Amino acid sequence: MKRTILTQAILILAFLTTTIGLQAQVTIGSNQPPMKGALLDLTEGITTTKGLNLPRVELMNLKPITPAELSASIGGTGNWVLNDHIALVVYNTKADRCAIPEAIYEGLYVFDGIEWQYLGKKPESSPDVYYYEDLRPQLLGSQTYPYRQFGNAGIWMIENIRYIPTDNSITASAGNYSYTSKFYIYPNGDPYSAATAPATWNERQGLLYTYSAATLGKQDGVNQEQAQVAGTIPGVDEIESVYESSVGAKDGKIQGICPPNWHIPSDREWNELEKELYENAGKYSTYTIDELKNTTIWNPLPNAGNWNSAWEITIGYRGSSGSGGHGLAIQSECILQGSTFGNTGGKSLSTAQGGFNAMPVGFAYGGLTNGYGAQIRFWSASAYTNIFNAWLHYINNKQHYSQQIHRTADSRYGLYSVRCKKD
Repeated sequence: MKRTILTQAILILAFLTTTIGLQAQVTIGSNQPPMKGALLDLTEGITTTKGLNLPRVELMNLKPITPAELSASIGGTGNWVLNDHIALVVYNTKADRCAIPEAIYEGLYVFDGIEWQYLGKKPESSPDVYYYEDLRPQLLGSQTYPYRQFGNAGIWMIENIRYIPTDNSITASAGNYSYTSKFYIYPNGDPYSAATAPATWNERQGLLYTYSAATLGKQDGVNQEQAQVAGTIPGVDEIESVYESSVGAKDGKIQGICPPNWHIPSDREWNELEKELYENAGKYSTYTIDELKNTTIWNPLPNAGNWNSAWEITIGYRGSSGSGGHGLAIQSECILQGSTFGNTGGKSLSTAQGGFNAMPVGFAYGGLTNGYGAQIRFWSASAYTNIFNAWLHYINNKQHYSQQIHRTADSRYGLYSVRCKKD
């Protein structure tokens, strides 16, 4: 009996092998011949009511470079030869907008021998986002920066600057107590090896700079007040005239380390950006309509829906108390690799979606790096009333102090992030 079954199985297998070899085409699910051009036709006849259920995985690495990394990229084990798996198709069940170097989406992916390619339209792409290619000679090579229009606040880059000139005019250091030193360092970098990018760094984080480095020394020795003056207070024009003459730049703009036709934003321009994000948070963040209507979450005063001009001259925290208001609309949702501070609480849209997406990359101060994963500080171009300080704006991780935006004047030898604005 067993011999008969075995003999029949061999005959069936031989028949199928012969059929496949002769026709090189197969139909499964029907006795009809396959469609022309198809090697394999899955069908139930004229009308099909069932589909092909692809393997479902959690894709973790879009660019595996070794056989072990390829298998691990979809949760497997062993060593899978890359070229042998060209055209492997899977369905990824877990999206990761914070993945490096690019987001991972839910949906179909095919392996092309080098990377997993997404089969579909990427849902996060925004027509409002454009790209500027910085071709200046620089140690990290040419850089591409996304940017967008933020209403009346103008056009801003939505990634941090990572410019290191080739002429050694800015050098690697975690800083000292010199107010005119031109230093940079990588976020979370080793103070004793400041020119080396740590394993946690990616280009989206940008670099940290002293004030003199950010402005390329344009403000060294300047001690005139260049801070924002609220538009309802007389004397704005006079203040801006002093600012313009003190920086020696057209319209008061300092290019600094920004590319041509871009500049370091002034304190006034940072306030304009915050106002735009505050009043139009729904365009730039994941805040829901109901959340934006909730005064305990968003507004600093009951029934106050607009930007409070008094914040423009406030030193310290401003904006809504409690859940952070526009501070969260500015901040990235992504937890930085190697951070111990956990969820940022950020509600900014991703860069690809057109959010400001400020990452809490920390800062350096007095020879040490601090606050990685907890805070981000942005230089403004505006000097303070002495040669030792300049104005900046910073945001905290939700897990670290208050997540509101803080405006203050701080020491010029601190190393902070830089964003550029279009002239």
